[in-house]
Amino acid sequence: GSTPTKNTNVRVLYDNEAIYISAYLFDESDKIKKKIATYDNWQEGFDNNADYFVIEIDCMHDHQTSYAFAVNSSGIKADYKVYNDASIDEEWNEIWYAKTSIQNDGWIIEYKIPLKILSYHKNEDMGINFIRYIQRNNEYMYWVLLPVEFDGIISHYGHINDLSIPTQKNITVKPYILHGGTNFINQYYAFNSDYTLNYQDLLEYNYRKNRNKFGIDIKFNINNHSMIEYSFNPDFGQIEQHPSEINLTSYEIYYEEKRPFFTNNASVFYTPINIFYSRRIGGNLIIDNYIYETSIKNALQITGKQNRGLSYGMILSDSKLKKYEDIDSDGINSFFITRIRKDILEGNSYIGFISTKYKNSFSASNINSFDFLINFLSNKLKFDGQSASSSMDSSKVGLGHSYEISYTDKIHLDRFKFFNNNVFDTWINFEYYDKNFNINHVGYLERNNYKKLDIGIAFTKESINKLIIQRSFNIRSEILKNFQNDILGNFTSFNWQTDFSNYWYFDFTYLKSLTYYDDWISHTDHYVSQDSIIVKKPSSNEFKVMFGSSPLNNWSFDYQLRYFKNKNKDKGGGYDIALLYKPIHWLNVEFNYKLDRYSEKYHFLKIRKYVIIPEPPPLINDITRNDERENYYFSDSEIFERNISLLTSAYVSNRLSLKLYLKYFTFINDYPNYYYILENNYNYPTLIENISDEVKEEDGLLYSSNYSNIELNYILKWSFDKKINLHLIYSVYKGVVGKRFNTFKELLNYKINENDLLKTELFYDRSLFIKLDFLLNN
Repeated sequence: GSTPTKNTNVRVLYDNEAIYISAYLFDESDKIKKKIATYDNWQEGFDNNADYFVIEIDCMHDHQTSYAFAVNSSGIKADYKVYNDASIDEEWNEIWYAKTSIQNDGWIIEYKIPLKILSYHKNEDMGINFIRYIQRNNEYMYWVLLPVEFDGIISHYGHINDLSIPTQKNITVKPYILHGGTNFINQYYAFNSDYTLNYQDLLEYNYRKNRNKFGIDIKFNINNHSMIEYSFNPDFGQIEQHPSEINLTSYEIYYEEKRPFFTNNASVFYTPINIFYSRRIGGNLIIDNYIYETSIKNALQITGKQNRGLSYGMILSDSKLKKYEDIDSDGINSFFITRIRKDILEGNSYIGFISTKYKNSFSASNINSFDFLINFLSNKLKFDGQSASSSMDSSKVGLGHSYEISYTDKIHLDRFKFFNNNVFDTWINFEYYDKNFNINHVGYLERNNYKKLDIGIAFTKESINKLIIQRSFNIRSEILKNFQNDILGNFTSFNWQTDFSNYWYFDFTYLKSLTYYDDWISHTDHYVSQDSIIVKKPSSNEFKVMFGSSPLNNWSFDYQLRYFKNKNKDKGGGYDIALLYKPIHWLNVEFNYKLDRYSEKYHFLKIRKYVIIPEPPPLINDITRNDERENYYFSDSEIFERNISLLTSAYVSNRLSLKLYLKYFTFINDYPNYYYILENNYNYPTLIENISDEVKEEDGLLYSSNYSNIELNYILKWSFDKKINLHLIYSVYKGVVGKRFNTFKELLNYKINENDLLKTELFYDRSLFIKLDFLLNN
């Protein structure tokens, strides 16, 4: 709320083609911070790295959606979309123009934003805001300042009035060509029928998988508020470093969508429960524990918003299963998604309906859902939620609910100086998913048979004194249960964070967990009908300390230290350190080191899970443990886990970039010559089964007790004003199970020797791709 250190002059013009905006940013020219990056790279080209300016336009004037256009002092551009008055969609991309120049008394930006990329009716008014950032001061300036106690963004914009803007039609055609392939060289042991490994026969799998694809996106704007889009063979519009994630949990990893066909209007289909997870379309299909590849051939999308606040969206798509001799199917997976949403209460709230339908030769599902967001008291009181029903095949109807009520305001208590002028925030969140609720054909849900209550309160205060910019603390409590009322979690946490005037920070968290139970539902199947085993988990105390230096400097770091101890006398912890070096305006180097060492008396030994996608015959991808005759093994473990990564980004210009990503991961589980087995539910495992050295060695492969991998990604990208993009991608992955390595070089050079008494498995692949995408018109 203070006076800006520098003046900014903004002017707005428009004609029947575009909106033109000039910004004169007065400053000392030799102190302007520049940074080279590629288009839309906010983290490296903007965030704490350069001076920049942002325009946000609520062109529909619905107080719910705006389009943002950012330019930094080196002329690097980025765009994004704000929806639901607060949420950011970074994947929204369009073609627009900007030029910058440095003057003696500052720098200038000139924008040209074509009307055809904006969504609007023939409005006389539009909402707008301007944001300027000066890097050396870490100073943010707004035309309309949004105090921290205000909820919402767009509903507080200023306005430009008395406009007369014509609607326009527009068509864009964007094809792509992809060429390349992956060489697989894997050596591993197959599963026997009793879920042990066949150590008599080391299988070798050598295969080259070629990918030669052509696809095209065609987008037709009927007017500035309705759009039809068709895609043949939709693919990722940009290829970026997407390192594999080591998933040591029992849950499926959620991946962000990158395909432009699905991202440009993704906010239309957003709901609190993730009813529509677009990566399901064209994803792999698992049938009887076998994994099969599918691909999208055709997809059609219709979206729009009427002038009375009625939004709508529809997606029709078919993904085709590749031909496999052992599958009796027509190979077609059909998806149909519909969405309707109506603004209410002067556009500050809404009610909505979403439906998804899925069908193939083996299964079908239908999900229907109602959701809402209601704001009261100038957005201080918010109530939002969703109720959904699922129907899959001939199973019973499942129900899912998610509701949250929250309140935010500023405290004025002169008698209590510590709380005076604090922003007070409190919330209650409730989630409920019964045993039959299943949305994972088209949506994403970690698990069902689950209830959660989350209650919290937080206080934030700004500009406390000359040393502290902001201080915040919060207390929250969570309790989780299944539908048998077994407590799956009972946590209370306290967090304190301080941001200092030199832009260093300190963060402390304490987590108290009471005794709870793990029903291991996800170790069998995300959606099971029978009861799973129930394992007792001890109460524990966990501490976490984080601190870091100013991100404005060429060198910066973040450090995290963790420690825990529980009632079973398990204890351990670890630390993370992240170093960021920006020696010059076109080079970034980021180094991360993470180490965890801990003991766990009853550590669950999860059967290995590898994703292997060969051409026929398919191989078993996952072994489920829903056979009542099978034992669940636990071990008294000493666990060592280390993850080292290096990311280097070099920008020859704003059109040409080179990126290198290197990762080295190690996991070791030391345990004695016996297993614990659960005898009775709601207890710790007690029955001991002794094993020989030979069995322990062999089970080390089955349970991946020794595992290491390395991964290398190299990406070159050349872009010409977003209209032509050329990508060259080279990647290598190598993983070894059953052996410990002392150095990175040992793992890199390791080869399996069949005469070696130590049984190991090796998974190796190497890929090279080239991709070209371009706009045929604009």
